[in-house]
Amino acid sequence: MSETLQQLQAQLADQLLSFGEAAGDEVVVIHPAALLTTIDFLRQSGFEFLTDLAGVDYLTYPSAQPERFAVIYQLHDLERRRRIRLKVYLPASAPQLPTLADRWKGANWLERECWDQFGIQFTGHPDLKRILNHHEFVGHPLRKDYPIEARQPLTENDSLADEMARRLQILGLLLPDSERELLRQPINYSKPSSEEAERQFYSDLHTGLMFLNLGPSHPAAHGTLRTFVALDGETIVAAVGEIGYLHRGFEKSTETQCYNDCIPYT
Repeated sequence: MSETLQQLQAQLADQLLSFGEAAGDEVVVIHPAALLTTIDFLRQSGFEFLTDLAGVDYLTYPSAQPERFAVIYQLHDLERRRRIRLKVYLPASAPQLPTLADRWKGANWLERECWDQFGIQFTGHPDLKRILNHHEFVGHPLRKDYPIEARQPLTENDSLADEMARRLQILGLLLPDSERELLRQPINYSKPSSEEAERQFYSDLHTGLMFLNLGPSHPAAHGTLRTFVALDGETIVAAVGEIGYLHRGFEKSTETQCYNDCIPYT
């Protein structure tokens, strides 16, 4: 057992449920309530890089597990070339953990994907919304009881307006209420019925920023990617992306295929 793990064991007491080794990495199973304490301790011990986090559904797993769901965190000490794996089991009734997005910016999208695919909540997350599946999607497809033959129609694209407003707020470019409302509403380009209405129509368009969709099919995009941008003249001052167009459900497809059938996907 490493010195770090010994110190962690002494600090967590009964909240460290088990520890061991797998594929050359130390593996620690902790109680959900100990997640932030454990993360902060490991960051101070040199594990400053969050390589990945992922959800697991043990519903059809051959051997019994303490709970149906788990979230696994992969941490890396780049300087000393050490890795450690944290595992947290969560009940099926309310799978929930605190967000790590305030500690690692990269946790933002990783947690969104985990919620999108498994339905695991991350409290305190700044923008916990779907990232691969569309915003009208019902259910969480990487749960083992999700029907693979289900079809999920999309009737209206996500405007991305709320995400853009948050981005502008972070950048200190928060829109006034009038512009934010204009951003959310589709503009009616039919000819106004009167000169007064026409003047009002064009005055509503005189906002400080112009908003433009690039993609999802655009010659400058390497793949099918939608980028929603805010323009100040010809300068892009903010951008938010919708990456779900790149997702083809590879993970769910491989659950029902044999190894040879999966090779063409990769």
